[in-house]
Amino acid sequence: MQHSRFHKSALICSFFFLLAGEIAAQPNWSLNPAEYQFSMLATAQLYIDGMPDHAPGNIIAVYAGDELRGVATPVSISGQAFYFLTIYAHTYSTDTLTFKAYIAATDAVYTSPDSVAFKHNTHLGKIEAPRQLHFEPGAPPADPIISGTVFWEHDDATGVGNTVVALTGGQTGSMTTPVAGTYAFTVAPGSNYTVTPTKTINKLNGVTTADVTRIQQHVTNVNPITDPYKFVAADVNKSNSISTLDATIINQALLGNPAALAQFKTSWRFVPVAHPMTIPPWGFPEKITLNNVQNNVPDQDFFGIKTGDVVTPHTNPANFGGGKTTAFVLHAPEQALQSGEQISITFSAGRFSDLAALQFALKFDVEKLTFTGIEPLDGLPVSVDNFGLYNISEGEIRVVWSQAEGLFVEAGAPVFKLTFNVLETGGLFSEALRLADEVLENHAYTSALTDYTVQLHFPGTTSLGVPNALAYPALLQNQPNPFATETAIGFVLPEACAAQLRVFDATGRLLWLRDGEYPAGHSVEKLRLDGLKASGVLFYELTTPFGTVTKRMVRVGN
Repeated sequence: MQHSRFHKSALICSFFFLLAGEIAAQPNWSLNPAEYQFSMLATAQLYIDGMPDHAPGNIIAVYAGDELRGVATPVSISGQAFYFLTIYAHTYSTDTLTFKAYIAATDAVYTSPDSVAFKHNTHLGKIEAPRQLHFEPGAPPADPIISGTVFWEHDDATGVGNTVVALTGGQTGSMTTPVAGTYAFTVAPGSNYTVTPTKTINKLNGVTTADVTRIQQHVTNVNPITDPYKFVAADVNKSNSISTLDATIINQALLGNPAALAQFKTSWRFVPVAHPMTIPPWGFPEKITLNNVQNNVPDQDFFGIKTGDVVTPHTNPANFGGGKTTAFVLHAPEQALQSGEQISITFSAGRFSDLAALQFALKFDVEKLTFTGIEPLDGLPVSVDNFGLYNISEGEIRVVWSQAEGLFVEAGAPVFKLTFNVLETGGLFSEALRLADEVLENHAYTSALTDYTVQLHFPGTTSLGVPNALAYPALLQNQPNPFATETAIGFVLPEACAAQLRVFDATGRLLWLRDGEYPAGHSVEKLRLDGLKASGVLFYELTTPFGTVTKRMVRVGN
């Protein structure tokens, strides 16, 4: 985190010098070309009172309405000043462009009576015949401009885009900042104005269980927060205090609880850069008021504070447990899916020596599985409150857990158990359930808030958790069961091979046999016992190079 004394004091000094009228009114014209799709070029010269002016300190700006579309400083060629303008637009054509100039000799901004129409990929003027832009310094100067930038407080440099900046007072208006975080308002001179930024979208952007742990560390005095901007970030419900309630609100919001998310009073808060922050920082201003504005008022900057984003962790495996751990791994046994069965899957942890916070989401296929229950186990101190089931109808399960101090997790420690009813025969459990980063980013944090990924592994899958096959053959329950004449026997093979299916009665008499070459994965054989006098409990057997599996079935009505 920056917040250097030099940076802060330089900005504060600029603010007071401005109020004292000791700096020039040179505008802070800037824009981000990446925000526009179309452009044109212009080669121009500046004319003052009908005569070309080649002073080096002048600046030309291009506007479409109140939106800055281009800016250029002079380039001296053979003693003449040329302005090479790239002009940007959101549409291919139709914009009417006007021009402003900062005239260094009078230290003021003027508007030209000239205008042109924007057209993509055209070039207006050339060195031999530049476009003439006329200005009259003897005329009243252009209306003053209030401008500034909204910076992210974490690094004092990154702009906060999509901030709505409102102007009130002598006139009203608003604009949304681009990626660079800049804003500007042209205002009538002589009035009072107030500038207020707000941003309410995407409340959980940058918020993770690491922030929950950091707040818990502060509340328990394990590691107090000493940055006043992070003090503000931790106060998610704007109570002018930091408490376990703030940690709980974040925790529940990450679990998908809409009531908790509603307690995030705003996505961002803003403080003028010129305001000296203290601990505690409560009562800080969240707007800038300007009185009797006569000239340009640049550098009216704010620091944006992301609510809930108390810490920005980074992955550094070298700082963790000898540098060998790369992820928090959950293991779940593979299971072939059989319609009508209920399966209970225990998720156990891999070894992890300093776990303080954990978050991830699981997504299951609602066409194959119906969720029936969840059971926290004793491998981690989790409870049902750590599981978010708010969108279970869409197959979404969120897991969020944190505490102030890290703990050692034994290899194979059981963490939780999920129970499902199987709706559709065929395939594997690993194909019907996965980690879902699009629902909630997966993170595992140490007590030092070092960031690791969460991985989900199944026996018989690749190291990245991509379904491959069972490590052993699986024989599924026949369907229907009981049956009278015909039934279907499903099975799953770890790889393509020869296999044999046999059916016996209770005395061991062979009733049916089928040999074949089968592919890896799921296969089905139909069994018909027409004319055979056998009923009651029968046994069916799958024999493969990987072993033999036997199950029971029931025949009725014979």
